[in-house]
Amino acid sequence: MTSQLDFDRLLERSGVFAGRLASVLQQVAELRDDPRGLAARRAALLALEHGAALRVLFSSGAPNSACALLRSQYEAVLRGAWALYAAPSEKVDRLNRPLDPDSEQAAKNLDGPERMLDAIKARAGLNPQLMGLVIPLEEIRVNQWKAMNSFVHGGIHPLQRTDGFPVELAAQVVRNSNGISHIACRLLARLASTADVATAAEMERAYVGFEDCVPMKPTSA
Repeated sequence: MTSQLDFDRLLERSGVFAGRLASVLQQVAELRDDPRGLAARRAALLALEHGAALRVLFSSGAPNSACALLRSQYEAVLRGAWALYAAPSEKVDRLNRPLDPDSEQAAKNLDGPERMLDAIKARAGLNPQLMGLVIPLEEIRVNQWKAMNSFVHGGIHPLQRTDGFPVELAAQVVRNSNGISHIACRLLARLASTADVATAAEMERAYVGFEDCVPMKPTSA
């Protein structure tokens, strides 16, 4: 059973984990600036921003607002993976157009979460290395989607928790958010303009030693 003290420790450790991810990213000298790379980078950075904000909201005593951010964080990293690996070039271009009424209208017709995930899964059928991204993205979609929607839309989940928020649930949300942040950083590491296999591999296993604050367990060394 998670106590408030345990949760406070989790938030502290989550900040340390974020620092670990940032330190590995510093080894990536330059990121791709082609259309796919640009769209994926922007989406991954947005996911990291949402993750940092989620921790701040929990620390500030706003757990329902924090939970609402989890879906935004998930969709951002999903958008980044889709843009990098599965989106048609024309749709990637829509993501990169300068913001104006026309580009805003065009973006309304972009793929939603389900279609993006299906497209990435289809691409993984041709490139099995993408399964490392597909599996956690699909697990979150299957296990967390209804609750994430409820928090975003003022549904039964947040309404039933305005008078008290379960610490165990808060811990689960923080761990899931940290896992999404790790996916975002894995995408960024793969965007190195010059292939850097060592740094990408280091990022893949950056969660090792932080199993207390992420949803995944380490593989054998």
